[in-house]
Amino acid sequence: MTDRPSVDAMVAETKASFGGVDILVNNAALMVEIVSTPAMQIDLESWNKAIAVNLTGALNCSQAVAPLMSERGGGRIVNQVSGGAFPAQTVYGVTKIALVGLTTTLSRELGAQNITVNAIAPGNTMSDAGAALTPDDAPFVKMLEGMVTLRLRGEPDELVGALLLLVSPAGSWISGQVLHVDGGWILRP
Repeated sequence: MTDRPSVDAMVAETKASFGGVDILVNNAALMVEIVSTPAMQIDLESWNKAIAVNLTGALNCSQAVAPLMSERGGGRIVNQVSGGAFPAQTVYGVTKIALVGLTTTLSRELGAQNITVNAIAPGNTMSDAGAALTPDDAPFVKMLEGMVTLRLRGEPDELVGALLLLVSPAGSWISGQVLHVDGGWILRP
């Protein structure tokens, strides 16, 4: 995602195989090195790597597919951001709130081409990546208590409904939005 020629090759191969691109889901993230590092302590190499994966990759993919979507009369772009970006408390959160800014910017720029651009902001979701990041997350789970109106954690499959809405005809008039799928975590005090 961070290497534009590789992205262009992937998109060209997709067009050759499927005739075009209707939907793009930008769902890459680099967390391990930056999830708990304070901004004032992060080294520039880690910062740049996080920006490259979490932000520049989404821009590269969006720029590469938008012309193909336009040729087909429109399309859908969905960026996966993070509930941890509201408010951003880590460098990871900073990169994801920047992706929210890219989402709204692309929504404005691509709307005339009938391309919607939205974001999904998951809350704490059970995932292999999260388990690898924090094998003993009991302190984090304890912190979540009282901050979530439903269950403390969601399952990856619970994000699917939001995605299907945003990429379906039912989502054709939704653009520039962040859909929080987080059990009410956005309401935290």
